[in-house]
Amino acid sequence: MDTTKVTVINEVKKPRRQPSVAGTRPTQSGTFRGAREPSRDIFVFRVEKGTIVSDIKQYIIDNEVQVRDIQCVSNENAMYCSYKVEIGVSNLSKVLESDFWPTGVNVRRFRQPKGNRNVNVEPI
Repeated sequence: MDTTKVTVINEVKKPRRQPSVAGTRPTQSGTFRGAREPSRDIFVFRVEKGTIVSDIKQYIIDNEVQVRDIQCVSNENAMYCSYKVEIGVSNLSKVLESDFWPTGVNVRRFRQPKGNRNVNVEPI
């Protein structure tokens, strides 16, 4: 006679969430409004050394993209400058196009360095 015990584990089912509804009515009062559009960070690099933050910000604004934040993240001794630029998610595909940027400038999605995942970069 086999005396093997069998344990039955019941899987716990997660309750289904009700779908949410996003408001579409324009804001009529100045105090109650929804959250702003999510942000995305891009990394702009191989920029000429003498370029300053305001030059890049103005270039992006002139090309009809709103800049939420911009920070220089390059080392002082680097041959080129690098910048972390925060923009709205709706403009991400536009700024990742090669014809948006001047010749020689490279851009990609920003990836936080592994050692600094929980550290915020201080703006200049």
